[in-house]
Amino acid sequence: MKSEGVLEKLFDGFPLAFIVFFLVMWVGIVKIVSFVSGWNILTKLYKKQDEFTGKKWHFQSLSSNSANYSGCVTFGANNEDMFIGVLFPFRVGHPDLVIPLREITGKEYKAMFLGISIYENVKLTFTREPSICFTITKKLANKIEEESNGVWKYLRG
Repeated sequence: MKSEGVLEKLFDGFPLAFIVFFLVMWVGIVKIVSFVSGWNILTKLYKKQDEFTGKKWHFQSLSSNSANYSGCVTFGANNEDMFIGVLFPFRVGHPDLVIPLREITGKEYKAMFLGISIYENVKLTFTREPSICFTITKKLANKIEEESNGVWKYLRG
């Protein structure tokens, strides 16, 4: 009889313990990703201060160092700034960024296999922190370029 009470108490507390454990792990992992990608450094320089006005593209992807953000990034652009933010579950350590277009350099690169281009991306570097590089699709870079009305252009080839 006594052992039933102990097991009962253990299983009664399990859902709460699991939820707490999961949340602590989630926050820790997402914070680590922000450090690996360099997002935490860009936050110190480009954290969004005011509301961004401009066109936005949701569910985009980017990669930086060993971190991949697949389908969880929102990009935006106008003729002055680029907006970069992540979906709610990934916001810990990832505040929205608004980066002046004049501080972003983009350069196209092609991944080749046997002399055939298998995909084309654009690498973004930032004037105030050139050690950090975000890679986005060429298709997204074209949209940003168009929305900036030619203020921002990436280097082709």
